[in-house]
Amino acid sequence: MSQCSTQFIRPFLIAVLIALWAQACLGQEAKAAAEQSPGYASPVKVFAALQQGWKDRDGETVYRCVTDRHRDRILLGEWCREFTLRYPGPQIKQIVSKHVDEKRRKELTREELPLKHYELTSVLVRSLKDKKATFVDLVKNLDERSRGEYTDGKLGEVSIDGNHAQGVLKIKDDPRRIVCHFVKEKQGWLFERVVAGQGPLMVVRPARGDVSWLSAGETVGDAPPDAEKSSPRSRPWTNNPAPKLESPQEAADAFQNAIWDNDPEAAWNCLTDGALGEHEWWFWLGMLMDPNAGPGATTPMVWYHDMDKWYRIVLKQGSAAGDDEMVKSELRALFESIRDRKVFFSAGIKGLCAHLHAVPKEHRKRPSFRDLEVKEDQAT
Repeated sequence: MSQCSTQFIRPFLIAVLIALWAQACLGQEAKAAAEQSPGYASPVKVFAALQQGWKDRDGETVYRCVTDRHRDRILLGEWCREFTLRYPGPQIKQIVSKHVDEKRRKELTREELPLKHYELTSVLVRSLKDKKATFVDLVKNLDERSRGEYTDGKLGEVSIDGNHAQGVLKIKDDPRRIVCHFVKEKQGWLFERVVAGQGPLMVVRPARGDVSWLSAGETVGDAPPDAEKSSPRSRPWTNNPAPKLESPQEAADAFQNAIWDNDPEAAWNCLTDGALGEHEWWFWLGMLMDPNAGPGATTPMVWYHDMDKWYRIVLKQGSAAGDDEMVKSELRALFESIRDRKVFFSAGIKGLCAHLHAVPKEHRKRPSFRDLEVKEDQAT
């Protein structure tokens, strides 16, 4: 090849490479723009597009209509539903759960012991193989009974305050006041959350315990800025031999200190097998009744229990005579369906520790074993 030809071809190849690179860059920009569009000019328009997206099973549209936090909430809620509505009646189709890396979820659970709604959401999302693919699959394949929750009703009473807005969702024959929240981001208005209640919207703020009005843009079940900062992190298990406790007072002190220090292994070593079962029962009740758990208060139970096993045991004894037999069946189901007793117990101690450290310092008091005996005698 002549020197003249080489001089001609070389700049031509460089120009081709530059053109291909520019096309690739433009393609990425177009893809990013497509993911953010269309932008919706008002809460009413984004809500209409959201409902239509659910009706059409259009996961891409629904994905673009909601905030990232709301996508995560939907994924957690539907994951939980797949386990809690299996019995009695038809089994719920597995959608979210088939995208979850269970090994990863269990590892994160052992490390972080999630209890609050935002903690559970964070672990689940990080356990998904592909969050967007999971969400699109969910919108496409969700059963009609569950889909109605996202498509029913008409939005009204819309009020806008800066980059936040709210409206009331009116559903036929439903007396509840259902409030929808929206936020405005650079691509336009997005749906943030729906909260159902009776009359004016009143909530318990997570990890703070005070009842107050929901302000614009704030959401139930999300992590407040200083969530859980006052309580220590859970201490890891060492599996060392349990220390010998010489007296009831020493055992009581060790157990109280273990809770305050968030040391589940030390607390475990202070209890008999019967006492362990009793504390697991109270931890379970606390997970169901915790007013700060946020939406889906049964989610912690689903998270730490094998629900198939739970329902099999309960339903097997469903025809047993007497309430006492049913209670025994539920207790047996509770204990036998826990996925990992030490992880479950650790999560319970973490919850107790957080509640104790949330108490103002001037009201904190660690009663001695003798104090407890006196109070019990006085009550008697």
